[in-house]
Amino acid sequence: MLVQAINRSPAMSQTEITELRRSRSELAAIGRNLNQIARALNIDPLATGPDADTLNAAIAAIQEHKRAVVALVQKVEMRGQP
Repeated sequence: MLVQAINRSPAMSQTEITELRRSRSELAAIGRNLNQIARALNIDPLATGPDADTLNAAIAAIQEHKRAVVALVQKVEMRGQP
């Protein structure tokens, strides 16, 4: 609360903080999966990676998370407007 008062920015609710934590956890899981794929492909040059549909699904999930986070941040910022 003190940081928000100093910065004159609105505080996030516990629900909003929980949403951001969940989003961060899901993005971290996607990142770990991508790292495992990259590692496997680097170790075995004959290995095959995920198909285009799988990669497109991962990209869509990341974009959806980005949209959700942007919307949440905008909502919090608007709450601080006079």
